[in-house]
Amino acid sequence: MKSFLLILVFIVVPSAPTPVQQDTQGKRRQEQNVDSAHYFDIVPEDSGVCIRVTSEEGLYRFVSDGSASICGLYIIADPEHVLEIEVETLDISCSGGGLLAIIDGWELNGQFFPGEDHPKPLSDRFVEICGHSTSWKPFRTELNVALIQFLVPTLGEGFSVSVRFLQNFQPCNAVIQWPKGIYTLRNNGRAINCSVAFITKPERFRLLAAEVGGTGMGRPSVNLETGVIYKCKERGFTDYVEVKGGGGIDPDNMLEAVNVCGTFSVPSKTPIDVLCNSSVIRLVSSGRYKNSVTVSFEMLTEENLTTGKFSLVCEIV
Repeated sequence: MKSFLLILVFIVVPSAPTPVQQDTQGKRRQEQNVDSAHYFDIVPEDSGVCIRVTSEEGLYRFVSDGSASICGLYIIADPEHVLEIEVETLDISCSGGGLLAIIDGWELNGQFFPGEDHPKPLSDRFVEICGHSTSWKPFRTELNVALIQFLVPTLGEGFSVSVRFLQNFQPCNAVIQWPKGIYTLRNNGRAINCSVAFITKPERFRLLAAEVGGTGMGRPSVNLETGVIYKCKERGFTDYVEVKGGGGIDPDNMLEAVNVCGTFSVPSKTPIDVLCNSSVIRLVSSGRYKNSVTVSFEMLTEENLTTGKFSLVCEIV
């Protein structure tokens, strides 16, 4: 754990990672051992920035140029997938200070998504390795994103990893990088908090439909059309939806724009604007109800920017 924390101190991600070298083409993994032409090479930009974002399955390879830069490969799949990452080759001298870490989740400004809502503690959400072995168990995430972070200061050393996307039939936490769209968050009847994080900034949300909380007059099987009920958390409801924003990406460290519950199928006319580095829709569920909420989202521009009733403004860096 000690070495992992040291890496986090030195890597700087001042805002949500933007594709420094965005993948546009790639081939799915066909076999365990492949020709080098099938690899995506991880290389720093001319500026020296060593952070890359990809949405492609495949084989990734890094060979050190002798720099002591700490690098990161952010991998993001569709929300209905999890990731399986397997170390194919490893040539990183432990004595030389090298290290490869694989983390389940997304990191921004020293914070991790989904924070305490992840089913595992942070200590069980990452692996750290070095040496010259390939006998490592495949690493599988709980959500659709992962971070591969590495320091390889010895010239010529490096590693290769395979990345595969596996179907997730009951997604809970997810990260989205689409500029606009519609997303439905569900608890599937479980006593679990589920969040979807948006790493584009800033964002405008609209609540389109929901069935959240005890709106059936004490009978969970009854759904009455209540409309949007605001300040449900303050009213003592156990199940509700939060819209939050912040400088990092941990929902527990974000500011709240609004929280709602109820059953409604008529979209809300009031937009929720979040002018922050990142934003989150968080569904809090006690397990007593089968909750769902559908939201639309789009990036805010100068043309559609307003300061509405539920606007949340953060310091954006």
